[in-house]
Amino acid sequence: MPKKTQLLSLIFPLILASLSHAEDAWKSEFKEGQLGGWGAYGSGNELALVTDAGKKQDVLEASFDDSSNEEWSHKGAYTKIPIDLNWADLKSLSFQYKVSPAVKLVGCLLHDSAGNWWRAVDGNPSPGSSEAMPENAWGALTFKKSEFTFQWNDDPSVTSGEKNTELVELVVYVGLIHANEGQHYKFQLADVVLGSVPSK
Repeated sequence: MPKKTQLLSLIFPLILASLSHAEDAWKSEFKEGQLGGWGAYGSGNELALVTDAGKKQDVLEASFDDSSNEEWSHKGAYTKIPIDLNWADLKSLSFQYKVSPAVKLVGCLLHDSAGNWWRAVDGNPSPGSSEAMPENAWGALTFKKSEFTFQWNDDPSVTSGEKNTELVELVVYVGLIHANEGQHYKFQLADVVLGSVPSK
């Protein structure tokens, strides 16, 4: 093999690896028995790491019932974002999930340093809807930055926000079809990725 070709064959994989890495600002893989800074979101909720036989890897599992002080219930997991990541650098949020039994929706919240909370959901959040997300099978979701809409601010007097500050917290949750009927749920989460704009 000519030296030039041999050199390119060594460099090209490194370039591809670098570009791939540039697209992932942060990834949580739940390796080596560590929760990686994740905590339970919602009351009566416990987190654990379990090994998924199909994936052959550890995944995060939230276990909870449908108890709620409201007519609806949102429960899952949250984490502080451990890197400096501004809205301007965010491209998307993606993850894999599995839930049992069926739920109404799967959603995400992003909290920024200005106190704004932004939401993106897949499913039917309409009141009274019984439409269900698939159960007992791994699904994959990707939310683009544009899909996150303003929900509220830590200061109730603030009624709108701009995507121009640092992101500080992430919540991934499920919306239950009913509340306070004694139903128990398991929500599993894997390969959570905050994707950034590739380096130029």
